[in-house]
Amino acid sequence: MIFILIGALLVAISAAALITLPFRLTRRKTPKGLPPLAAGIALVAFVVWNDYSWYGRTAGELPEQVAIVDSLDYQGPLQPWTYIVPRTNRFTAVDRSAIRRNEQLPGYAMFDLIFVQRYEPTLQTRQIVDCQGGRRADLTNETTYADDGMPQNVVWVSLEENDPLLEIVCGSDGA
Repeated sequence: MIFILIGALLVAISAAALITLPFRLTRRKTPKGLPPLAAGIALVAFVVWNDYSWYGRTAGELPEQVAIVDSLDYQGPLQPWTYIVPRTNRFTAVDRSAIRRNEQLPGYAMFDLIFVQRYEPTLQTRQIVDCQGGRRADLTNETTYADDGMPQNVVWVSLEENDPLLEIVCGSDGA
């Protein structure tokens, strides 16, 4: 966040300097309100650009094996333009290279769901998906497992048939 503040200040100072440059070169007096106006417009433009480009920049830096499952948009009264054009503020992803399967439990896959939110630490939760049953469950430290590896004390949540999580974790073959 400190880098965003430094960047915004540099953009504002640069805009004010650039607007005064033609006046200095022609040895004319710069209108008093022009540099602050240019700095303010540049500052707002930088903040809006930074907010709206965060998702694309962050998603673009993810390794190829990380697939985005879902993204969530933000709308808020402090930024009223987000009611017209919402911006993506957070997303969930799965590292496909870390999906694990148990030979004794065909049709089930265990994976880490990654939660990425702007200005917040990235979080992970371990989950299991029943590919044929179209459901998922969170795995915690309190989860117990049967001899075959099936989790015992979990709460299963049904997924929609076209849920992207099923496609990413289970693949097109459903296993």
